[in-house]
Amino acid sequence: DVGVAGYIVYLNGDSVATVTATAYTIADLTAETEYTLAVAAFDAAGNRSAQATITAATTAENLGGGNTPVDTVPPSVPADLAATPAAASIALTWTASTDDVSVAGYVVYLNGDSVSTVTATVYTFADLTAKTQYTLAVAAFDAEGNRSAQATITAATTAAENPSSVSAEAYGLKLYPNPVHTELNVSLAAEIAQVELVSLTGGKVLSHNVHGSTSYVLSLQGVAAGSYVLVVTLRNGDVITQIIVKQ
Repeated sequence: DVGVAGYIVYLNGDSVATVTATAYTIADLTAETEYTLAVAAFDAAGNRSAQATITAATTAENLGGGNTPVDTVPPSVPADLAATPAAASIALTWTASTDDVSVAGYVVYLNGDSVSTVTATVYTFADLTAKTQYTLAVAAFDAEGNRSAQATITAATTAAENPSSVSAEAYGLKLYPNPVHTELNVSLAAEIAQVELVSLTGGKVLSHNVHGSTSYVLSLQGVAAGSYVLVVTLRNGDVITQIIVKQ
């Protein structure tokens, strides 16, 4: 009835400041914590009004200062994966992910193992084995390290387009014993991708993927006696052929 002299501000029931303005910032609070705020008016005679109260919670802590909360939202999962295989490589493409802030890049995986980090929406997996199936995957991540779930696709490399037939001596091929009864030992100075046994008329009798070893023991159990062509495909695409005799 005379005039308001000022206001008392309260935090969780305790008086923290007396002000004459109608605004006050309560500082040095804990992130992600709820508080009870209140204010009461008083006049020059010391008469004090009842408190008006409100509850409010602080936001998540800032990592780098400013007013933006920490980003905890991962990017969307990459979509529309497409694989373009060749004999020794597979090119993988996908549609760009989205994020509430921005996408920083992508992690690409081969058979479950992380092999590279890229910013483009394409990656070529190289030095693969011909005629082999692989599981490819990609996940998006943002600047805060939030990572999306992986998007996956399976794809198989093709046969060598024009396999180069080379002599056994070029790679030091050793076959023993030859003639052979039950097991043929194959060794050479290069990584083997596949070993096949083919009849003299071209029919495939046996086929085994070797996955990069420089030696292999081929079981001929159940194979009829006779002459065959042993076809050894190397990881570099070269092909070696040799006649063997099964007794």
